Amino acid sequence: MKYAIVLLLTVLATNAVPSQKPSLDELRDFVRGDIDLWPVFERCAPEYSNCAIAAGQVSFNEREYENAARFFLLALEQGNHHAVMGMMMLHEKQRNYAEAYAWSYLQLVYQIDGDLDKLGEPGNAWNLRTFQQAYDRLDPSEIETINQRAEQIKFQWLPILQANLETDTDKEACPKPQPVHREPPSYPARMVGNRQSGWVYAVLEIDNDGNVIDQVSLLSTHRHFSSATERALKQWKYEPLAEGSECTSQRSYTAMEFSIE
Repeated sequence: MKYAIVLLLTVLATNAVPSQKPSLDELRDFVRGDIDLWPVFERCAPEYSNCAIAAGQVSFNEREYENAARFFLLALEQGNHHAVMGMMMLHEKQRNYAEAYAWSYLQLVYQIDGDLDKLGEPGNAWNLRTFQQAYDRLDPSEIETINQRAEQIKFQWLPILQANLETDTDKEACPKPQPVHREPPSYPARMVGNRQSGWVYAVLEIDNDGNVIDQVSLLSTHRHFSSATERALKQWKYEPLAEGSECTSQRSYTAMEFSIE
């Protein structure tokens, strides 16, 4: 049995975190269940897509699925393509396989058109599996209607995602931090034993010397994958900020996929 951990994408950077954005401590506490922080994330979600992503994850964890969809769609409106994975996860959990199929179709088209990963490469394993498993559960008599739904979702959201392919959806100010050392996380033993694949979207905070000083998983298919990712991110290293830079810290966002072959 072989398994792979794929670093999908690392994007974005920022200077000292603006007051209207939550700190990483707030992000961590919120994702881990601090309900007192809901007002903070309700306020920032319409402006910062990763606030919406975090709120979607918390709503998902609390089985508030309608609220989770609201926040994931809010992140999509801001062009954050990771929210598509949230919608897939949400509908798969609810066993709404028609919608899971339609959203995974959007993700596949986005990845192929954006040349982020080609169909069939390891970085698409979780998405491809969701797409295939959802398709296998569809009622054959409804395939035509479901394909029309998939095309409707693609028509609505693909232009927004493509428009933001090379842009910073959360209005970060500093240059993208350049990695010099990135070790993938260890595959959680329990997940290997269960032959369970998964996916994580996380944020890192990097100091002037290029050290990762904090890390939080914003969206994940399972808490074991979140923990493994955060442990690995602590060891990552980036190039130091240029002398005289106005940036006092940087944020970077990364997605990882855990897949068993």
